[in-house]
Amino acid sequence: MKLKKIEKVTENEFKINDHQGFFLDKEELVKNLNSIKLPIIILDTEFFNRSHDKTDMKNPLYNKKNKSLVYIIQYSFAKNFKEISLRNNHQAIKSMTIKRKHNDKKYDFYTQYNHMVKSFLNMLIAKKIKTIVLAGSSNDKEIFNSWINENKALLKNKKSSLFIKDPITGLYSVNTLDVYDILGKSMSFVNKKENGEEFYDPAKLKKGSLGMETIQIPSLKKFFEYFVEVFNSSKLEDHDDIYGLSMSALKFLSLPEPNQLDFLQWNKDVKKAKVHCYNDVLKMLYLLDFWYEFGYSKNNKYLK
Repeated sequence: MKLKKIEKVTENEFKINDHQGFFLDKEELVKNLNSIKLPIIILDTEFFNRSHDKTDMKNPLYNKKNKSLVYIIQYSFAKNFKEISLRNNHQAIKSMTIKRKHNDKKYDFYTQYNHMVKSFLNMLIAKKIKTIVLAGSSNDKEIFNSWINENKALLKNKKSSLFIKDPITGLYSVNTLDVYDILGKSMSFVNKKENGEEFYDPAKLKKGSLGMETIQIPSLKKFFEYFVEVFNSSKLEDHDDIYGLSMSALKFLSLPEPNQLDFLQWNKDVKKAKVHCYNDVLKMLYLLDFWYEFGYSKNNKYLK
């Protein structure tokens, strides 16, 4: 991360280099950040489902009840945004992973999976987490909703602002925040690379709400590609296809007697997926840090 890299042009316009810059609606940003219930957990998951099965397994782990199965959770807790800004976020990320040894006769996916789910939920309850922060929340939220509704007993005689009970159906839903919602509402970007070339096809992106001929950036990957000079974010990019890695994870955790060569390769792929998941959580932490500095800090560490 390179501090003091960004130049302030006006109250809401900022310049990264001769070609790149962005507009930030501070009022909108602060309004959105203030609406987040604290403390929070920032997390990402990797999962597999029917779409990852290209061999039509005879006894796949996924089913109608468990359509998407999480095999990695990377997460980080924060009591507030200032904490994220001050700490070493590389060291603030923890993980839960389904594991397997070759020819392990005691291996049972669902024993591990159910233990992971209950441990995860108990951790959220014990730490009184009020919001799960995600990047693209629809699939994860559906999974978390199913987890808590299958484990309602964990909430017996306990209060939680994270799990919201519908008084009519009796079902719980999880309070989540999608960072892409804030990103789209609060920031607009000049559509240029650092060399002056077009950053992205504007026909494929929403127009920015601030500035002339600006764009919205809809993903963490694209955000950090844009800010590569600020975050040195090339180090955060793994070039493996996460979809392909999850295909390997499905085979790694499903097949009853994999040969050793396949097992070792699939195990490597699962480790790569873990790195990918870690990087996405780190990116979200950097983004929240960035927003804290531009929304609240009187001595913004990113500004020249």
